[in-house]
Amino acid sequence: MNAKTFELKTRKPTCAVPWPQILIEGMEKSGKTWLCAEFSGSQRIGRTFWLEIGPAAGTADQYGAVPGARYEIVEHDGSWKEIYGAVLKIHQEAGEALKRGEKPTVLIVDVAGALWDLLKDWVSARAAVSKTNRSRLADDPAAELVIPRNLWNDATKRHAQIVTLFLTFPGIVLLTANGKEISATGPDGQPLGTKKDWRVDTQKELPAYITCWVRMFREERARVIGARSVHAGVRPGHDEPRLLGKTWNLEWLIFDMLALDPATAYVREFTELQTGVMSPQQIRDEACDPLTTFERIKELYAAAKDAGFDDVTLQNETGDDENLLAMLFRIGNERKPKAERPHLAAAPAPADVADEPAQPAAQSGTWYDDAIVKAASFKTETAGGDLFREAAAAARDGRCTPGEATHVQNLINARIEDRRREASNRVLAQLDAEDPWRAKVEELTSGDDASARSALEELGALVPDQVDMARANLISRAIIALCPKAAVKAPVREVAA
Repeated sequence: MNAKTFELKTRKPTCAVPWPQILIEGMEKSGKTWLCAEFSGSQRIGRTFWLEIGPAAGTADQYGAVPGARYEIVEHDGSWKEIYGAVLKIHQEAGEALKRGEKPTVLIVDVAGALWDLLKDWVSARAAVSKTNRSRLADDPAAELVIPRNLWNDATKRHAQIVTLFLTFPGIVLLTANGKEISATGPDGQPLGTKKDWRVDTQKELPAYITCWVRMFREERARVIGARSVHAGVRPGHDEPRLLGKTWNLEWLIFDMLALDPATAYVREFTELQTGVMSPQQIRDEACDPLTTFERIKELYAAAKDAGFDDVTLQNETGDDENLLAMLFRIGNERKPKAERPHLAAAPAPADVADEPAQPAAQSGTWYDDAIVKAASFKTETAGGDLFREAAAAARDGRCTPGEATHVQNLINARIEDRRREASNRVLAQLDAEDPWRAKVEELTSGDDASARSALEELGALVPDQVDMARANLISRAIIALCPKAAVKAPVREVAA
């Protein structure tokens, strides 16, 4: 890079206040939830969505009786998939409301710290089934799990995805969390005498990202610990935390102290450091952004093909695993103008064999593109089998190349395996979390009928002396859901396949 030829881009600051994210943390029963319910009645805001997570679940209904409160409770099943999907949808709804000229949307997450708790449980569950930890637990059931760094990295990335939605929310975000005083510890982990510290029960980096950090007490006045604002009167490293008056509320804090003006407020922009090549995750994230246009989706599709991401599978906007190219094709069709019907160019599929003789160019595009979408979305194995055979026929009659047919068939096999695994896991979820058979079934590979039959035979030998019939029924169902052909010689005859 040459400094003489590099074009420097600058601009003047607008001095506008961005849409805020408020962290309200503190002692239990200090009024955090009441503040949020009270704010929902403000005449300066529009729709308010209340997302309950973890220990707070089940309390939002009664807070609807707070004078003036008006909010909608977001329903979910407690899974990361539904929680993330709900936040993503509300993010989209908030942006559309602003375009219609409506008052700002509010998202309340009570308790935000439960998001990290959910991911910690996810990490522990994944670690528990590793070979290392299974061996440790077999020797000592009370042994501490060894959790590799890559699992914590995965959890941190998931948390960062939902925090990014909070930080780029086109409206107001209120996050509650528990906080408490604890004994301070030194670098060696030992207590530092009578010195005290304060712990916020969230992922450790969350307080650094939000706009304003408020701490609540049961018997003391609330205070602003920090604020990213030139209007709040709290200078980092210079001023003590700001005590709030006895009658303060969130409407005053947001619109007066932080000086939010909905007419000029903007969404915070994040310029991600670039390596020069977009990762599959970056392509997915930009494609799932509701503001990404159809033309840009086509560019992302081309970038994914050029980078060789044909077989990459990622979590989509609803939390399901989906082939990246199929995801881009689906989202592109959803975003394309109604008057247009162009097809995204088909991704090059791997050849059947390295020395495959040259084939006449097939009219790729229509059948292959549609088949990729079907291969990633069929609902039954019968439908998948029909498409598998159709791919072979399409290669024979010239609707696609043999390599493209193989690519479609590989996607079909992968989806069948994923669906079987999901069905098996749903049954396993009904077993006790410590049941050793959960790990045994999770080790099985879809289609490995021999191993599945061996597992069923082993299970049958334990019934009913060591494994009762109800438990054996669940275990057998989980095995057969993963490997249906293993049911041919199932030893536990009482179990219905």
